[in-house]
Amino acid sequence: MGRNSCSLQALYQKLKLEKLDEGRRVHETTTTPEDTVPVEQEEKQRKIEAINKKLKTLHMYSSALNLLTLAGLMWHLWYLACRCVI
Repeated sequence: MGRNSCSLQALYQKLKLEKLDEGRRVHETTTTPEDTVPVEQEEKQRKIEAINKKLKTLHMYSSALNLLTLAGLMWHLWYLACRCVI
């Protein structure tokens, strides 16, 4: 569960930041120009991007490990099949 806890923690952080951001968008008025973004929002956006990068890296490692496991299991199956005498 060690691998999952790291990815789940990052995912929960991302969801928390996005939820806070959505709550602020609901309460904002539409009269503010869109090109002026508060510094706090930019910081949240950078945090979300960093978390996304971390999640992509974790996903890449997980996928690579899954492929290696599959290859190992296929080799083991072939090895057992070659030893089987009918």
